[in-house]
Order: sequence, then C-alpha cells, then structure tokens
Amino acid sequence: MTQGEVQAAHIVVNGTINGPVHATETLELQPLSVAAGDFRSRSHPTRGTATVLSDGAETRILRLEDFETDNGPDLNVYLSAASADAPAGALNDDYVDLGDLEGNVGDQNYDIPPGVDLDKYGTVVVWCVRFSVAFGAAPLS
Repeated sequence: MTQGEVQAAHIVVNGTINGPVHATETLELQPLSVAAGDFRSRSHPTRGTATVLSDGAETRILRLEDFETDNGPDLNVYLSAASADAPAGALNDDYVDLGDLEGNVGDQNYDIPPGVDLDKYGTVVVWCVRFSVAFGAAPLS
C-alpha cells in the first residue's frame, strides 16, 4: 500500500459481508426500535409515542415523537417500574430520572443509562416534581 491509499474495510451485518466501504464513504446506521408505547393522559392531557432506540450495543435513546402535553413547572422524564395505569403515587416509587423535559411540544431524545433494565422500568412518565403528579405515561412493549 502506498502513502495516501486507504485499505477498504468490509462491514458485516447479520453475518453477511457488505462492502467494501472506503474511508471517503459515509455510513448511516439505522437505530433499532426495541420498545414503544403511546402516551396516556394522567393529570394533564398528554399524547405522542415513546420509542426506545438502540444501536445494537450499549447506547439506547428514548425518543418522544408527536409529543404534546401541558406546560408545567419542573417536569422530568422518568422510566418507572410501575405500570402506566398504576396509582399516581406509585409512578415515582421506583424510577430512573432521564432529566428535565426538553419541551412540552415536539420530538425529543433522552439518553438511557447503560444497565437500565427495560423489563423492570417499562413505563415512561412525564412527572411534575414540584406537585408530585404524573402528566402522562406510556407503557413500553
């Protein structure tokens, strides 16, 4: 190989060799949907879809699409161990806090920490920390 040449790499997808891919080419990896559910209104009207996307490794993203809820103070996004129709107080008994709600309208993404068991934390909740109420919840399946 002379200086300036780039050796071609082959990409393996599901056991099949695809390629070659050269350093000047751009790869677009499509994330896999591993779980999804529609929001249900709880104490405030809430709609949209929650989808967990994975790159096939450790990285997982919670994506809210066509999302809309009322505006409120101190809203966070939780993954809860309680079911989406559980009493409101149960939704924040055992949860993973994914952070502040980015906005009450529109598509948005949240990182899911590695090691979070989605079989256990299978409900997405928009939670008002100040007033301890669930605005909406989406069961993931």
